[in-house]
Amino acid sequence: EAARLFDGLTRKSQDLANLSLGSVEPGHEEEHRRRLALLSDEVEQAERSLAAASREFRRDLDGQTRTPADLQKALPANAVLVDFVEYKHFTPPTEKVKLRRWEPHLAAFLVRREKPLEQVELGPVAPIERAIQSWRRKFVPLATDELPDLSVPRTADDDQDPGRRLRELIWDKLQSRLTGAPVVLISPDRATARFPWPAMPGKEPGTYLVEETAVAVVPIPRLLAELGHDKPAGAGASAAKDSAPEQSLLLVGDVNYDANPGRASAGTIAQSAPRGTRAGQLLHWPPLDGTRTEMATIADSFEQQFPDGRLDKLRGDRATKAALIGKISDHRYVHLATHGFFAPKELKSALGVAMGAENRGAGGATSLRDVAGYPPGLLSGVVLAGANRPAAEGNDDGILTALEVSQLDLRRVDLATLSACETGLGESAGGEGVLGLQRALQIAGAKSVVATLWRISDDASRALMSDFYDNLWNRKMTKLEALRQAQLKMLRTGANRGLAGVSRGLKFANDQPPDSNHRLPPYYWAPFVLSGDWQ
Repeated sequence: EAARLFDGLTRKSQDLANLSLGSVEPGHEEEHRRRLALLSDEVEQAERSLAAASREFRRDLDGQTRTPADLQKALPANAVLVDFVEYKHFTPPTEKVKLRRWEPHLAAFLVRREKPLEQVELGPVAPIERAIQSWRRKFVPLATDELPDLSVPRTADDDQDPGRRLRELIWDKLQSRLTGAPVVLISPDRATARFPWPAMPGKEPGTYLVEETAVAVVPIPRLLAELGHDKPAGAGASAAKDSAPEQSLLLVGDVNYDANPGRASAGTIAQSAPRGTRAGQLLHWPPLDGTRTEMATIADSFEQQFPDGRLDKLRGDRATKAALIGKISDHRYVHLATHGFFAPKELKSALGVAMGAENRGAGGATSLRDVAGYPPGLLSGVVLAGANRPAAEGNDDGILTALEVSQLDLRRVDLATLSACETGLGESAGGEGVLGLQRALQIAGAKSVVATLWRISDDASRALMSDFYDNLWNRKMTKLEALRQAQLKMLRTGANRGLAGVSRGLKFANDQPPDSNHRLPPYYWAPFVLSGDWQ
């Protein structure tokens, strides 16, 4: 009975994802809103029914509430959790200023195994957000969508180097409390989720935090209690996994986004939408030719290390959403070399609306019971075969949304790598942090996720991923150290590889050249972020 209810929940969630991303014919807006509201109700009812029928599902729901003491017990002695929270700070009226003022501020809660919980006030969010935006415009080519909030007056401090400014605003205020912690776990909130923490400037000029300490992201701190890290940390965690009964890898890449993945009983609302239209926006995903070589490189590394392992590939027309859903749950390692999807800005998150965001939806119309907000899990996803074709209800639409991912059973997945464009981003929702693909994969049971914070070149991605898997599988490093060492290698020797024309022959972006010491800027090595189980 529980299995039947779970299948029903999965189908209804897929229907909701397809309908929400489908285009609406003129004159059908009201019908579209009613169907969205009806499907949303059906998904919620399916969740309640499953909770009533399944003790395990109820236990998962009950486990969403954890106390600070639970988190402290779950942390190993060598790690500290920094949980960022954005909140509205109240300034009472004074004799000079009679008005009350509410202003977004950022706080950090520091959680350690055997020390008291600490709260560190980091001040107003506006200068932090401006510094992050400035940093991304400096190091991430084509980040033209990240414009400063012109309603907030600029100060002289905003003209400083954005990296150094961020260190002053955040890291310098935390550093004295992080002494002696070789592993720092970051749970970001809103703007802080867009910054790659290993790229924070180091103590010495021209250095980075990645050269001083290991940093991992924890999108869902409450899940730390399920990782079983209440034992000494070290490479033994990886070594123990080598005795697992089966090593298996699923590779997805070289996707044909123009393919026709098959048509089911298509609905009537979105069938006449233009090719590739999503929620009224014409979106087109170009082929990623470099992913063919990336898949071959990773497959070769896997087969050399695990000659008896099981390797499955989904590429071209076969890399459909249905095929991925059917295979992903049965593999220990999953590597998705494809585009990431993020809905147009016109589609507001329901959680953003609840935080006081603009109360209008796509095309100026309201949705989901006249609230102009979509479930945040529908606003991000993985792009697969057929995504450039019209989205129609009942079809394989080529986009696996975060909502659909979160309802898969990924408890066998030890590591999911999203070697895609901006897969680490997602809608933010107050203290809940980034509600994107990282979070969805971990809710579904995946222990660790590697995702990217911006679009990078095929060459850089292939080189860094090759070193990462070699460190993980051959050198037996922990996941976090495997990624960190791959990043350090790219930072310190990547320019020499490219300039000498040897190894993978990296090509450098015109506005992101190596520095005078032949060290590469963060654009090439910093976008990959490890979240979840770092060991």
